[in-house]
Amino acid sequence: MVTVTDDNGCVATASVTINPGPAPNAGFTFTGSGCLSTNSFDFTNTGSPGGMNGATFSWDFGDGSEIASGVDLTSVEHTYADDDSYLVEITVTDPDDLSAAAVQRIDIANVAPTIDSLDVPSFSEGAPATATAAASDPAGDAEPLTWTWNVGDGTPAESGVDLVSVEHTYAASGTYTLRVTVDDGDGGVVEDTREVVVANVSAVIE
Repeated sequence: MVTVTDDNGCVATASVTINPGPAPNAGFTFTGSGCLSTNSFDFTNTGSPGGMNGATFSWDFGDGSEIASGVDLTSVEHTYADDDSYLVEITVTDPDDLSAAAVQRIDIANVAPTIDSLDVPSFSEGAPATATAAASDPAGDAEPLTWTWNVGDGTPAESGVDLVSVEHTYAASGTYTLRVTVDDGDGGVVEDTREVVVANVSAVIE
């Protein structure tokens, strides 16, 4: 409402309706690889900021990372650290605090770990020796790796998280197959084997 008072004290009033313009609407498209080891996504707004310039665009990637937000932030990039299904949400807010949101799901597929090395020393019967290995996983620390070592002589396998080495004593000479398996806990399993030749040790006559 507008009020006008003249020099004689006469007052006139009038009401004026201000149309804030259309409310914003939200939508987005995305491109990228859904494979964990190579995933990288480009998100692009397809909605409208409404009738006013200077809308704020907020992007929630659904993985607990920091929300990307800014005026006219109509495109963003994001990389996921672990395999899962994520709900990505964009919220568009105009300067009048009118807002709209849209959500889409992104599926990131697991990738099995890789055994980078497996070192097996020379073994002699009755003498302990230690085999060691190293592995890598695209998820890094987000997926602890479980190692299982089977030394091939009928003794129970040894298993544990980050068990990257195993010490063993073969009771008898011969040829054995040492097998190491690495499991990321999300269905990704890889294994490697080595042939172990255990040397005979001559008896000592005392």
